[in-house]
Amino acid sequence: MGVSKASVWGCVRSASLTVTVLYCTVSAAMLGVPSRANADAAADAMLEKCIAAERRANSLQADFTLQGSDIRTVKGHIALRKPNWGHIELTREGTSGTVVAHADGKLLLTYSTTDNQYAREPVDVAGGNITRDCELLEAAAFFNPDLLDRMRFGHRARLIATATLSGVPCRVVQVLGDSGSIWKVFIGPDDLLRGYSQKAVQGDATVTRESRITRVVVNAATPAALAAYRLPKNARSVQEVAASRNTPSSGTGSEEQGLLPVGSAAPVFTLPQLDGGTMSLNYACRAGRVTLVNFWNAGCGPCREELPQLSRMLAQLKGKGLDIYSVNLGDDRGTVEKIWKQDRLGMHAVLGGEKVSEQYHIQAIPTNYVLDPSGKILARFMGFDEQGIRAALAKAGVR
Repeated sequence: MGVSKASVWGCVRSASLTVTVLYCTVSAAMLGVPSRANADAAADAMLEKCIAAERRANSLQADFTLQGSDIRTVKGHIALRKPNWGHIELTREGTSGTVVAHADGKLLLTYSTTDNQYAREPVDVAGGNITRDCELLEAAAFFNPDLLDRMRFGHRARLIATATLSGVPCRVVQVLGDSGSIWKVFIGPDDLLRGYSQKAVQGDATVTRESRITRVVVNAATPAALAAYRLPKNARSVQEVAASRNTPSSGTGSEEQGLLPVGSAAPVFTLPQLDGGTMSLNYACRAGRVTLVNFWNAGCGPCREELPQLSRMLAQLKGKGLDIYSVNLGDDRGTVEKIWKQDRLGMHAVLGGEKVSEQYHIQAIPTNYVLDPSGKILARFMGFDEQGIRAALAKAGVR
């Protein structure tokens, strides 16, 4: 039995829970040769001061903005305290709902006002998962300053300029990465990180990102209202909602409202694959084969639960005409590769699906589309409905 579609709230796109991981791109790309030879003395000293200041800071409160060429603008407020307390509220441009992430040192609650549903998980001892949904380097570096330390290893770091962000004078350290990628960090007069920008080359595309924190307050008492945060009394857990709707869907009815309609042609796309080369939907959909296109992200718990089940389904049905392409949203190649090796997954792993997900009207993840050999949509499922998917495959002759 799979996870029903109601259990996927924790990864609702409209509430920005699948914003591309900004700081993971930095840390993975900068895990290079252990040498500081490529950083000039001024940049090295500036980053050292910033790392020391981030380590000294016991609490951080700020407003933030994250925007990029391939995402909608995200705005919100962070209140963080070491080692692992935090309260983050964020909204995404074009949506009315708010996502709240609240960690009390033991548990992390993630609540969506749009669905009035919440997910609960243990909080990392060092606060790592608290900042997962806002995806700010500025917030991640507060809990883990070593993310900044990696900039001094094996890349060309230079102290290049000064800039003013929301009235605050900042020094700018630029880091030149591989394949023409450029990162910039903006460091305030208190030596704390105030902003970040990225220009990353991904295949033939260039993706830009920019984040800023403003109204920064350090080492102040946590506001009482945030410290006393409680879920609304009528909020429901994703497990509770899943149990109440634990019936298979046909994948063709109004319960999947908002997704592309059954019978329409699936949008054609070409994306890089984890094992090299590219995946083209024109090639994937071919005579005698039924294709399942799965959208997922590493930070989405239900997605991670679904992947091994999809792999088992593929092992059973590949010889009977099934292909599965798992399209990742927002994770770097290293993260996807680690999951594929760790879980020994058999599906085709496809990278960089953020814009494609908009073509497919993805509102929550995981989402699955079943396509016939001509590329027409046979069924679609918001969440992993194993019974429903198997029924749709059986109707297409794959059983």
